[in-house]
Amino acid sequence: MAALGPLQRSWRAVQCSDQLMLKIQAQNRRTLDLLASKCYFYHSRCYELVDRMSDIRSFLHSRLRTATLRSDYEGQAVLVNCLLRNYLHYNLYEQVIFTEVYEEGIERI
Repeated sequence: MAALGPLQRSWRAVQCSDQLMLKIQAQNRRTLDLLASKCYFYHSRCYELVDRMSDIRSFLHSRLRTATLRSDYEGQAVLVNCLLRNYLHYNLYEQVIFTEVYEEGIERI
């Protein structure tokens, strides 16, 4: 892997994260929610490194819907941040203006 250039390594990371997302989607277990939230961040970051963030915007929206329905607060927080980062990258400021409801125990940063 060390012989590969940075862009080739980034594309391999994208392929790996795509496979990881397929595995996470196939598992319908609440015990994986915290791990899945970390994976969402790295999935988004991989696509950011290859400048293809628009390709995963609908995926992030669908996972946010699922996290909201399941009351997965960590997943919601990570996915909202990934979407905000995605919108700001493409200057979609009108999409950024929305409100997010958090559980009382979670502090807003």
